[in-house]
Amino acid sequence: MLLSKPSNPLAIGGNSESQSGEVIRFPTRKVLRVTRKRRKMPCLYISTNINLDEHNIDPIFSEATTAISSIIGKPEKFVMVILKGSVPISFEGNKEPAAYAEIVSMGGINSEVKRKLISTIGTILQSKLSIPRTRFFLKVFDTTLFRNKSKM
Repeated sequence: MLLSKPSNPLAIGGNSESQSGEVIRFPTRKVLRVTRKRRKMPCLYISTNINLDEHNIDPIFSEATTAISSIIGKPEKFVMVILKGSVPISFEGNKEPAAYAEIVSMGGINSEVKRKLISTIGTILQSKLSIPRTRFFLKVFDTTLFRNKSKM
């Protein structure tokens, strides 16, 4: 028995007729929309011109993770910290100890959070790596602020 194609090949479920006129029923599939709570999963990436081999960096990771978690309001298991040393950096026209950092988060960022992050991470770098807070720059980016609202 040959079956004819449904009138709309993209349709899910429905009926079709065979060449003999017999009605064939196709099972209907329901599409369920799963809604998940968005995780804010922040990532802090720090680059510095300091040689990190001469420093104990474990406290930097733990203090930065705890600080980001408490400021943004997410469990520490969602926080990622990346620390890269010996990066050639010139700041204010010289190569004295300096650091550049970026924090990317999916939500949870506002102006108050930015101020707290800059202050806290600057303090951690000053106390652990002796980088003056005036030679530290933090770029804060919230990915949810620039969502594409296209209907395509």
